[in-house]
Amino acid sequence: MEADMKDLVFSWSLDDIFNENLYRNKVKTIPERFGSLRNYLECFFFPLCEELRSDICSALEACCKAPSTEILLDKMISKVENGYNIEIVHSEVCGSDEKFEPIPGDLFLLSDYKKVDVSDLKRRYFNIGFIVSGGLFGNQPNKYHIESAEEIPVGKYKQQMNKKINSNSNQSLYAISLLNLIPYRRIGKAIHFKHYKYGKKQINGDDDNIVNKILSPDYSLEVESSGNPLICEKYFHPMSLSDLNESQLGAVLSVINKVAIHDCSSSPFSLIWGPPGTGKTKTTATLLFGLRNTGCQTIICAPTNIATLEIARRLVKLVKQHHGRTSDIVLMGNPDRMKPAIEETELKEVFLPHRVRRLSDCFANLTGWRYQLNQVKDILQDGLQMYKKYLVDEKKEKIYLSLIDFINSKYQTASQNCINCLKVLVRDLPSCTVSSTNMQNMDMLVDALRVFQKHLMDLFKSKSDSVDRSSRDKCIGIITTLLDEDIGLDLPKLNNSNLIEHYCLKNATLIFCTASSSYKLYRLSNSKSKIIVIDEAANLKECEALIPLQLSRVKHAVLVGDERQLPALVKSKLSSDVMFGRSLFERLSCLGHKKHLLDIQYRMHPSISRFPNSMFYDNQILDGQNVKDGSYLKSYLPGKMYGSYSFIDVGDGQDIMENGGTSRKNIVEIDAVFSILGKLSNECRKKKLKLSVGVISPYSAQVKAIQKKLKSSRSFFHDCLVKVSSVDGFQGSEEDVIIISTVRSNRPGNIGFLKNPNRINVALTRAKHCLWIVGDRATLSKSESIWKKMVNDAEARGCLFPAEDHQLYRRNKPNMQNDFKIVHDDDARIASDFSQLSIKNENMKTSDEHEYHAVMTELGTTANMAEEDAVNLRSSVWQKILCRKKS
Repeated sequence: MEADMKDLVFSWSLDDIFNENLYRNKVKTIPERFGSLRNYLECFFFPLCEELRSDICSALEACCKAPSTEILLDKMISKVENGYNIEIVHSEVCGSDEKFEPIPGDLFLLSDYKKVDVSDLKRRYFNIGFIVSGGLFGNQPNKYHIESAEEIPVGKYKQQMNKKINSNSNQSLYAISLLNLIPYRRIGKAIHFKHYKYGKKQINGDDDNIVNKILSPDYSLEVESSGNPLICEKYFHPMSLSDLNESQLGAVLSVINKVAIHDCSSSPFSLIWGPPGTGKTKTTATLLFGLRNTGCQTIICAPTNIATLEIARRLVKLVKQHHGRTSDIVLMGNPDRMKPAIEETELKEVFLPHRVRRLSDCFANLTGWRYQLNQVKDILQDGLQMYKKYLVDEKKEKIYLSLIDFINSKYQTASQNCINCLKVLVRDLPSCTVSSTNMQNMDMLVDALRVFQKHLMDLFKSKSDSVDRSSRDKCIGIITTLLDEDIGLDLPKLNNSNLIEHYCLKNATLIFCTASSSYKLYRLSNSKSKIIVIDEAANLKECEALIPLQLSRVKHAVLVGDERQLPALVKSKLSSDVMFGRSLFERLSCLGHKKHLLDIQYRMHPSISRFPNSMFYDNQILDGQNVKDGSYLKSYLPGKMYGSYSFIDVGDGQDIMENGGTSRKNIVEIDAVFSILGKLSNECRKKKLKLSVGVISPYSAQVKAIQKKLKSSRSFFHDCLVKVSSVDGFQGSEEDVIIISTVRSNRPGNIGFLKNPNRINVALTRAKHCLWIVGDRATLSKSESIWKKMVNDAEARGCLFPAEDHQLYRRNKPNMQNDFKIVHDDDARIASDFSQLSIKNENMKTSDEHEYHAVMTELGTTANMAEEDAVNLRSSVWQKILCRKKS
């Protein structure tokens, strides 16, 4: 078994990559219990290989649309030991002006043709390459070191190029992006039985390692402790627990109790079960607030950067709310990918690349903290001698500063640099590296330096200078203390960014990262016990969770999630069928591990939460007082159909698959969705509401079609903040109004993966005030799935409404002639609008008419709309065109 997935990929032929049966006889169902560590780890290997093969196969099939970069062969590529050095000439993203920047870990297709189709691969030159280093992570952004599956025939192409030299043509190769291999490589090493050596630590065969305790556990006698409030008092600010309900508080105290008393007889895992809207992130942030004081280092992981940023943001906010320091909190991540999300937020303080950059100046030889303190001290003690030397040095110029001006100038610069440095040290140094006395001394020195600045002029004018001298002496005294070898700042010499980064990570109390990037922490050598907290744990494959769990000295792990929402994404059906996407959270739950349920939801109006609570959570979830309050019931549109919960029956549509596509869309449902969006936009404009609206569809083709139509009409929906995405894109989100387009509409009642209960649960639990489900009642009722129960439930509650009765869409006709007539009649109606609109004036241009016609055509017919709605829509469109022209 290959430990490095890169070597495995390089061993595959093109036929191997496209062979769906390559690993069929080797992929076995992953069991719930395991006899040994070797069996446990190796059971993930072949499903991982199959998943990687499937991922590369999909990428090759879509490579004609993938980002690409150009390499000129005359001087842009050269063979070196262990690979090639290349230089990128030009890069692009298909269909976009955006520049494509390859990064280390990228796997790419190397071809002599810019846009490659799958059918071209056997006829043209191609190779698989891997970026080892360079780019934005190196000193020269356009230069990279790469390895390739086969030798690149550089000489052959250079000869061809030389023959064409008179035609001024350049011979190029193109690197076409496939995927980033780093996550696969990290998982591959985490599950490789012999790959457990990091520095002096070897966990292979270590009975105390936490991984050994999840092979075949017995949780039948496990009792979940509710926690001892007396033990936990020392870990929390009294007010930090005041906002928690009983179940949230119980979950937090249970974990703290286990960590505090080091109970070896109980499970080293704690599971916190957080159904939608139950305050999972809030509970986790409060738990982390308490874990800061346990003496352990806590690693907080999540499957994605977005989830990691959210929990980090909540924790930093909580710490600042209770006047705590953030210097012990570190957020790891790629600065290029995470920079937009952290700019202008409190996360800039804890983001590791930013912290390293700030501290670099404080540890540099010529600008470091010791140099800055000595500079100020010299001016305060020997200012007069410095002035005399200045006079000698400037004698030839015959232009002198006065003593007061000289000292003031020198002091201003030196003291400000010193203050800036001290503020960085106070804010960014881990608290365990600086005594509380020296932390206070640095704060006192900043204040003293500022006070002395105010008295500086009087120091040289007044004969009675006792006050001024005392402020000067105070500064000198504090500086002397800070520089003292025995009681002063004892900071190591860190003369490069790598040493500073290692220093921050080693001494941090809380480290935030993705599960995959926790692999970088293997290189840390510290003796601290560790606690692993995995947020969104049910959305993380078990084999990927092994990356943080295999860190040294892990004593306890907290898994926070909900296995009844979306699991991890698995692209290979074969790997999915053998439970490769199952999370550790789900497996431990199946084995009977106790879960601490958060049992009050604060998101959904009770009429929305009623069905998912019954269907997915056995009515264990209570509605919070906030959602039961009368003010939480919103009526954004008139009519019972637009209440807090409704199923809108669109029976005239058909789910279709575009040529060459694999996803489905339903044009009639798109019309119905846009009709609702138009009504919402009008109401928001009239009532000056700011409304967040989410449009969810399980099918990417439907999502793209709605996004495209919305983009072309964006200016007419600016009164609503509309987000359109798949079910996966909405996990963890919430909106005021959610519109679900189920798409499937066919006589047999086939609904494909739409029947997945986890997807249904996520889709139905995103709305705060209104949930409107647009779908074909007949198709969903025939599906014998949860959708059938949902339709029956909506009908029983009087929440099912025929869309045709409310004129939400143009009814399909049985033949093309009638279809054409409707379109023609609609065009005529749009044209006649100009003679009916009272707002029309002599300034109307032909281009305005064309724009109006295009927008109305895109929005759909008004023929079946109520007259008042049609007039309002036409007037709104025209008014906005005129306003934009004026602006």
